[in-house]
Amino acid sequence: MNLTQRPLSGGGETASGTRAPGQCLRVAETGHERVTKGIDKITLTAALEHVTEHWRPRIVGEINGSKIQLAKFKGDFVWHSHEDSDDLFLVLHGRLAIDLPDRTVELQSGELVIVPRGLEHRPRADEEVHVLNIELKGTVNTGDAGDAGELTAPEQYL
Repeated sequence: MNLTQRPLSGGGETASGTRAPGQCLRVAETGHERVTKGIDKITLTAALEHVTEHWRPRIVGEINGSKIQLAKFKGDFVWHSHEDSDDLFLVLHGRLAIDLPDRTVELQSGELVIVPRGLEHRPRADEEVHVLNIELKGTVNTGDAGDAGELTAPEQYL
């Protein structure tokens, strides 16, 4: 039997870097049978209460090599692109503008846009907006922007 562990939202890592008990997904695979334990739902509104800084996304899950993040945005971000990852933005609350080289995409609650890899873009929000974002694990939020400074955020689990 092959047993693997993957992070699951709802808690932080311990000082040793491992997930706290009950905060991981255990998958036991035997042939074509898959048994799972510890799967929890994620209440996005409750999880967003723990996101306290603008432009500092928090990972709530992973799927197929991508990270699912929650974030709060306010103000202008930096122009950047991601050479290896598409960038999905789903607005949960508020309004978000995604500036592209030739136009601006305006989003409101319940709308999403996928920015293709390699395309320069800049998210911005006049008022606080709550966003679900999906991109490949290891993708830096500021992409190729060399002068992003404090806007560059480490990958952190909620």
